[in-house]
Formats: sequence, C-alpha cells, structure tokens
Amino acid sequence: MYKKRVYITSSEIGQYTFCSLAWYWNKIGIELDSEKKNVGIEKHIGLGENIDLYKKTIKSSKLFLIFAIISLLLIIIWILF
Repeated sequence: MYKKRVYITSSEIGQYTFCSLAWYWNKIGIELDSEKKNVGIEKHIGLGENIDLYKKTIKSSKLFLIFAIISLLLIIIWILF
C-alpha cells in the first residue's frame, strides 16, 4: 500500500529551532490560549536575557584572561632582567 510522504518545510525547521515544543503542539493541532502563550513568551524572553548575559560574561572572561597572561609575562620579564 502507498504511504504518503510527510515533508517538513524550511519555515517549520526555523520554528522548531526557535521552540521545539511550540512546533510540536502546532504539528499535532493543539492551540494554546493567550495566557499560556504569554507565559511561553515570558520564558523565551528570560532565556534570551540569560543568553545575552552569558555572552557578556564570556567576553569579559576572555579579556580578563588576556590581561592576566600579559601581566604574568611582564612580571616574568621583570624578574629575569
């Protein structure tokens, strides 16, 4: 028997990448009320803020590491000469 092939569109891939849970609910036909959507939006905003903070922390850590290495090299040069 012939089985119909299911295709996934590029927009679905984008939606899945953004929020796999929302993609799944949409795929099986579950509609969320506005209150539940607002909770999801707030959670996504919080996650975005955490990611931004993480990126800033990583950048600061790299700058601090570079400063520490340069300082250590200068101290070693000062001690040897």
